[in-house]
Amino acid sequence: NEKKLGHFGQIHPITAKKLNLSPNLYLFEFSFKLIQDELEKNQLVIYQGYSTYPKIIKDLSFVINKNISFNYLEKVLYLNGSHFLKTINLIDKYSGNNIPTNQTSLCLQFIFQSDKTTLQNKEIENILNHIQTILATQFDAKIRT
Repeated sequence: NEKKLGHFGQIHPITAKKLNLSPNLYLFEFSFKLIQDELEKNQLVIYQGYSTYPKIIKDLSFVINKNISFNYLEKVLYLNGSHFLKTINLIDKYSGNNIPTNQTSLCLQFIFQSDKTTLQNKEIENILNHIQTILATQFDAKIRT
């Protein structure tokens, strides 16, 4: 949007020599008010705390129609998963032997974490069962064992 956030530059070598400073000196000045206004206007997160509770990582493999994009699948799973579901990674995508021609096999990694407590395996198993139900009902996915 062409707004200047501040100035940045290296000291001029003649000025550095006159002031007995290193010519490798860099100076900057930022308009923090302008930066703060932009962050608030765009609702950007400035700081997000780090949880001290352990992560639980689970993988899930399934066969799905190859026309379904990972981005769409990821969006649906985040919306219907759990607030403990922090990250979904696509680990493997395979089409070939033993996979029907209009299908693809995906392996997703789910990372769960709470900011308030240590998650129990039973909680995670319930969430994974719910995710499997979503995959089966909304995407006609077949879970691989």
